[in-house]
Amino acid sequence: RYGVFETFMDAREKRMEESAVRMGLNYASVASGNMGVHHFGDELCDRELVYAIFLDSIRQRVTVVFRGTTTALDIKQDLRAFQRKLENPFAHVEHISDTGRNFFNTVRVHNGFHDYLYADERKDRQKRCEDSMKEVNQSTVINSEEKVDRRAQFRQTCREAIAEIDNLEIEFGKEIKSKCDLIMCQAIELLEKNPGYQLYIAGHSMGGALATLFGAEAATNESPHIPKPVTCISFSSPKVGNIAFKQVYEKLERDGLIRKVRVLNGL
Repeated sequence: RYGVFETFMDAREKRMEESAVRMGLNYASVASGNMGVHHFGDELCDRELVYAIFLDSIRQRVTVVFRGTTTALDIKQDLRAFQRKLENPFAHVEHISDTGRNFFNTVRVHNGFHDYLYADERKDRQKRCEDSMKEVNQSTVINSEEKVDRRAQFRQTCREAIAEIDNLEIEFGKEIKSKCDLIMCQAIELLEKNPGYQLYIAGHSMGGALATLFGAEAATNESPHIPKPVTCISFSSPKVGNIAFKQVYEKLERDGLIRKVRVLNGL
């Protein structure tokens, strides 16, 4: 059965071919490379954020895209709207103006969005396995033998999930504490393999809020493989932080580290 994703990719393929023609490029030679979706983080689409990383050989871009509110857990994260107090996350950046580093000692950001992007990846995976085993233990329709088998499966899944993080740390040569760290490593790897490409970040609704947070993280990342400015485009994004976060973010723009476009409905 031809699904929504396949239909989307067909339409995208046609748009890319039209763009290549307008730019005077041979689409077949450009598309023969590694263009397309390189990472698609949807293994647990009902329990964590979903993202994808595209490589565009025509426009020479690496694009990180975050999914908007879809699942019950997404809605729960949206409703956790109280703001978390953080130390100014941009204080370490040498390129930002002194006022941007020192004017605000702390900023506040939406707690639900922050947790989605920065929660401890190992603890998060461990908790998901524990929750699954708890559901099995409480089930009244599963017999005792099947419960034992399922608990064993979940323990094995948990060990494999933790081992996957260990392997990724070896692959990228960097500690991966959160989903943000993982996505950043994957994006930097593509940028390193494709020098001269620009980094774009986008998202709709909750995805726009996650893109805003990740955009600031990318803009202040000191990797030589992330060209500045980073471009962040959000569609119908809810409020992400307080006035201090907004003003420091604007200083990142003025200092040439990020370009931020926020698209809103005028009604």
